[in-house]
Amino acid sequence: MLTRFQWDFDAKAFENICLYFWASQWTYYGALGFCKFSILLQYLRIFPQLNFRRACHFLLVVTIIWTLWSVLSALFMCVPVPVFWQQVAFQVPQCMNRLIVWWVVVKHVTSETQKY
Repeated sequence: MLTRFQWDFDAKAFENICLYFWASQWTYYGALGFCKFSILLQYLRIFPQLNFRRACHFLLVVTIIWTLWSVLSALFMCVPVPVFWQQVAFQVPQCMNRLIVWWVVVKHVTSETQKY
């Protein structure tokens, strides 16, 4: 189904694809944050060195803030929220800059090197 062009879908099918994409974004960011959080908590259990523990606590705070920002920005990418998947339903939608949101994705991927 996803091997076709956007203009080959009827309006309802494209709306469903956009809705599922919207739901998968914030779910992915939350799951990724919880994975990072669990790895850092495991590091705290294994390594007793004070400086290492301080670094883990710092990264825990950064990870929590980053995950919250990522999930909330994906949830509320557009105001009102249904504008994300219903492009023609509203007259004056206000959506975030998608370039900034994609920067968050890049930061999530590159932040993996901080923890390993």
